Amino acid sequence: PIKHDIFQDLELPVPGYFDAVRKACDENNVVFIMDDIRCCYRLKFEGSHEYFNTTPDLVTIGKGMANGHPISVAYGTEKMKQAACQVYFSGTHFYSGAPMAAALAALEIIRTEGVIEKINHLGQMLKDGMLEQAQSHGVEVSWSGPLGIPFMRFPKGGPAASITFAGSATKRGVFLHPHHNWFVCAGHTEEDIKQTLEVTDECFAIVKKQIG
Repeated sequence: PIKHDIFQDLELPVPGYFDAVRKACDENNVVFIMDDIRCCYRLKFEGSHEYFNTTPDLVTIGKGMANGHPISVAYGTEKMKQAACQVYFSGTHFYSGAPMAAALAALEIIRTEGVIEKINHLGQMLKDGMLEQAQSHGVEVSWSGPLGIPFMRFPKGGPAASITFAGSATKRGVFLHPHHNWFVCAGHTEEDIKQTLEVTDECFAIVKKQIG
């Protein structure tokens, strides 16, 4: 439920946005579907719709619920359940047990082990460190998105600076996408963030030389 055009800031819905969407859907008999593929279990365990205090008819989530195993789920209101019962559809991997077992295990860990809190802590650590580095190198950056789903760009250097920064980081063992949001995961550690910051400090210096 966040907007992210390539090489642009992540945009979160403004207050009242989903109220307007819900109202428009109800008035026009349209199903309100929330795509929660990216944000699922990064904002709130119950779903991003709970985080944004809205009530979609259907929510779609994917491999995030199974720690990367291939699985997708659509869940929704009782009305949608009744409609789904009237449709027959099949799939090759419906009976793949491993992704379902992985999902059950992952969901239990997310629910009981403070995963979202850990992601936010590490995301804040990354954000604070990189913004401090950018300032120390005299490089203007724009940081956007939730703590666990951040993105950074260079207003002055544009896409070329983002590509240089990301490419330089990759050469040093850290993958930071130049035009897609990043993901902070519960599998990361504080040591991972510290190592990342060691690399990004070098990358800011490289970008500074490029854009002046």
